[in-house]
Amino acid sequence: FRSLCSMAPSRQTMTMLALGGVPAIIIFIFRLLQAIKVSRKRKDLEEKAHKRRNESMQQIEKVVALSKEGSNDEPGDAVTNIAYKDLKEKLETGQLAAYDVVNAYRRKAASLHKELNCLTGFIEGALEQAKTLDSLRTSGQLKGVLHGIPVSVKETILLKGYDSTAGIAKRCGILSEEDSVAIAAIKEAGGVPFCRTNIPQTNLSYGCSNPIYGATCNPFKKDRTSGGSSGGEAALICCGGSVLGMGTDIGGSIRVPAAFCGICGFKPFSGSRIVLFECESHTALPRRRISRRGSFSVLPGQTGVAASFGPMAKEVDTIAAAMSALVTYSNKYDTFVAPIPWSWDTYNASSKLRIGYYVADGFIASTPACARAVREACHAMRARGHQIIPFKPPHAIKCLLLFIKLLTADGGKSVFELLQNETVDGSLRAFVEGVRVSGSFWTGKLLPKALRRQGKKRVADLLESQGICSTDELWKAQSERIRLQAIWEKAFKEAGVDVLICPSHTMLAPKPNVVASSGITLCYTQIFNFLDFPAGTVPVGTANTEDELAMEDWPHNTLKEQFGDDLQRMIDSNLVYGEQHDAVEAIVRSNCQGIVGLPTAVQCVTLPWKEELCLRAMREIQSALGKNVPTPCL
Repeated sequence: FRSLCSMAPSRQTMTMLALGGVPAIIIFIFRLLQAIKVSRKRKDLEEKAHKRRNESMQQIEKVVALSKEGSNDEPGDAVTNIAYKDLKEKLETGQLAAYDVVNAYRRKAASLHKELNCLTGFIEGALEQAKTLDSLRTSGQLKGVLHGIPVSVKETILLKGYDSTAGIAKRCGILSEEDSVAIAAIKEAGGVPFCRTNIPQTNLSYGCSNPIYGATCNPFKKDRTSGGSSGGEAALICCGGSVLGMGTDIGGSIRVPAAFCGICGFKPFSGSRIVLFECESHTALPRRRISRRGSFSVLPGQTGVAASFGPMAKEVDTIAAAMSALVTYSNKYDTFVAPIPWSWDTYNASSKLRIGYYVADGFIASTPACARAVREACHAMRARGHQIIPFKPPHAIKCLLLFIKLLTADGGKSVFELLQNETVDGSLRAFVEGVRVSGSFWTGKLLPKALRRQGKKRVADLLESQGICSTDELWKAQSERIRLQAIWEKAFKEAGVDVLICPSHTMLAPKPNVVASSGITLCYTQIFNFLDFPAGTVPVGTANTEDELAMEDWPHNTLKEQFGDDLQRMIDSNLVYGEQHDAVEAIVRSNCQGIVGLPTAVQCVTLPWKEELCLRAMREIQSALGKNVPTPCL
């Protein structure tokens, strides 16, 4: 009744209706009925979201109660504290039963959920699958490289009989008819998917909050985000609630939360480059090592930048095992996947590498803590006998502006349709409003000119890169992407670089309220989605007070370290953004206070088809610096 009263016309409106006559009255009644209809739809969706959250909580509480039964071989904590290699050995030799291991992790995950809000539910049948694996081992057989290993799964990865909501209420109850190819491959290798983890609404955020399941917090500081979009995975794995997780990554959605939570995350080559030049002799298919089938996307049909499935874990060795399973079994379910075997020889090799590095890409400088992490990783690799050389990322600004253009080419129509009548989460609101107004005459033409006069070129360029593209503009953007991929490939080869080390993010884990307004700080991960290069993050240490103090000279200190005496020339040539004094820099500055104790990380990158080499570099860095990574506060 109150909501209807609020829609009642004011005295001024009644006067206008009287003057407007019958047409005005008809228009008013139509708009009033429309408002009532929208209000009812929103209420229905809110009730649907509330119901789903309650169901999720009840299931988790049930697991807490049931998981206390049936595990009497070892206490739960004793099981969940076992390192991956030791756990694998105990499962394969029968020292531990898969049933007890999965049950222990169910219990641990449910316990951690109370602190982190990282789960969306548990997967029915996990314990039965574990029993089957135990029977198989008793008969002298092992299912595969992941025999009995518990696996957590990001909520938007498809599982038969489950919905993937992406935090959107209208998607509740839309059940998948089959598992994603990645999950089918994990099961083929003996992995046991046992729980599902939280995500940001639509997945288009590097926070981890949605109106259905709420927000996941960072295990090191609860007032910071766990990252996104695979943030539930990162938080859970960080605190020992899962051995291995499966996420997806279209702009850093695996690597950023992994970096924020002090674990490892890997994005393989997705194989999105299937366009042929006349002068090339490349065959079109197959063009990828693992399948992209089986994840809900809010951008269906968008092929300019492809998402990748990828593993997350505390240890690089766990990720390598998961990658071997994905590479080995994906072709069975998706014939577009190249049947190229996993090379353990490459992963375990000890040959000396030529490693390039950079601390600033020219788009926005990494903060002192992130730049120091790169230096520490390079120092560790140099101490192991590898050659370290500076690397200048070519045309980074152009790459990142095209990345934005390709993802917003429909003017946000796909996202807006999904969010119609939905409660929009706070971590997404600024992004949605930004895309909504992009492309208008004011925002797309006049405002950028005004911003350039104020020296805010980066924001001006971003505004001009967003918005609806014509078919001609889209094709040109995709063609330019292929050209830039070739330029980066050439830069790698001319420098003789095997592996690249660079920041995993502009800053360490920020507070959730600034996520929606600082999406461009993902530039260090987004560029490798745009280029489609394999990339992974590995933790290397802890932020300290010196990192906070060094922010007084940021971004000039990082830019000068990267570009040296060429800095001003590159700024004048529009190859580097200098200090902009814009809102994003202000956000970065404010969020780099109170960072002491947060984990630091670096990103390793290789050319396509070289996942084993990328993971090898990550493993060596973890071996050298893993002892410096902090322990979560839980």
